[in-house]
Amino acid sequence: MKRIMHIKIFLLLMLLTNEIKAQWFSVNQDTTFSNTDMFFLNADTGFVVGANYASSQFNYGVISRTLNGGISWDTVTFYQYFPTIYFPSTTVGYCGGQDGQVFKTTDMGNTWNHLSSSFCCNDFSNSYFFNNDTGFVVLWPGNLVKTFNGGLTWKLDTSIGG
Repeated sequence: MKRIMHIKIFLLLMLLTNEIKAQWFSVNQDTTFSNTDMFFLNADTGFVVGANYASSQFNYGVISRTLNGGISWDTVTFYQYFPTIYFPSTTVGYCGGQDGQVFKTTDMGNTWNHLSSSFCCNDFSNSYFFNNDTGFVVLWPGNLVKTFNGGLTWKLDTSIGG
């Protein structure tokens, strides 16, 4: 009787494990992109950033957007790669990149505007925004910068050893 119970538990676990695995599937995206970060607003709308190293002329950054859960992607290219992206709301998003370049969208990624940054030569490695105006960005090799006005100005945060 004990042996039958163990077999039933084993079969149940196998069934559950197969169900979990079945939920993952590949999405359709250009394979020449080296993706570094992603942010999804909901099950359908999401963004992936990174670089395209396949170009024979130069490497360039990419922001890809899906509006249908990854079935198709729109891609915008830039002259620098993007290691981080964050959306504090459904319309406002920030994309940090190579050499301290910052881009912002206010229309859910339809257009991206370059913001001035005084952190030349420091790549962005991660970001978090509390709301549309207040956020923090980690610069390579570890400095923390913050904005309180939607990225118009940035200040080095020295309160934690920056």
